[in-house]
Amino acid sequence: MLKTSEILEWMENVTNPTHELFTEINNAIYKDSLVTFQKSDIEKALNATSECHYVTVQKYGEEKEISAIEDLCKELNLKGAKYFIVIISQNGSLTLDKISKMSYIINNYIEQNTQIIIGDYTENRMWNDIKITGIVLK
Repeated sequence: MLKTSEILEWMENVTNPTHELFTEINNAIYKDSLVTFQKSDIEKALNATSECHYVTVQKYGEEKEISAIEDLCKELNLKGAKYFIVIISQNGSLTLDKISKMSYIINNYIEQNTQIIIGDYTENRMWNDIKITGIVLK
């Protein structure tokens, strides 16, 4: 696991980083997943930015993935983003097809030069819900 001091060093440009955000980053790197990102990917993205904002959305039921990613993209200001990091906490029901559909929606909101980093992890406490944290790095 990453040390809090290590993440804090990367996140020196983040306004009010929370323990929850640290946990989400660690989970996406270290827990079992379909799509994961490397420690070096997140470090590079966080070090290459001067501004960071993040939001977490949790949804339940049918089409929860699509609804959550749409709400997340609408809530965040993605204009001018260098990176858009998406961390998905799910119960194991997420498929590559759903991730592909979510990526398509994200592409409708971001600019052409924005790099997308998607990571997910299985959280057994998630029932019929999904939690997505979006981190916009400018």
